[in-house]
Amino acid sequence: DKEAAYIYMPDKYRFVTALPVTEQGTVLLIRQYRHVWRRFFVELPGGAANLGEDLEKAARSELLEKVGAEAQELTAFPPHPPLGTLITAQTFSYIALGTRVTRANRLDDRELIEAPEVSLAKAYELLERGTITDASHVITMLQARPLLVKRGLLP
Repeated sequence: DKEAAYIYMPDKYRFVTALPVTEQGTVLLIRQYRHVWRRFFVELPGGAANLGEDLEKAARSELLEKVGAEAQELTAFPPHPPLGTLITAQTFSYIALGTRVTRANRLDDRELIEAPEVSLAKAYELLERGTITDASHVITMLQARPLLVKRGLLP
């Protein structure tokens, strides 16, 4: 006989994340301290969406909060479960084109975040080197790549 403990959190969490690409072809990343790991991670802007909140509005709010930016165009990708074996959460990914910084970021008291701006090529180099490791952010960047190639922003 085997016993297994499962954590089940039904339909409680929805997350949004966006790959913010500026008109100059740079990406607004974040470098965020994650307390449980006791180190910084390079990530895309994103966070939790409130139940019932419009997901595009939530993605735009996270862009403003984390990097102080607004996007001209937001394109959604199919959602994915970040931890399908543990929780029924879903991540809703976007590419935010024509992004520009319009104000200073506004972080929660618990957040320790820097906002480096790198070239699009450098962002994908960080992905390929394994520097960007959050599964939802990796998936978002992989989903965005064909659109960036189609638009001539990546080779």
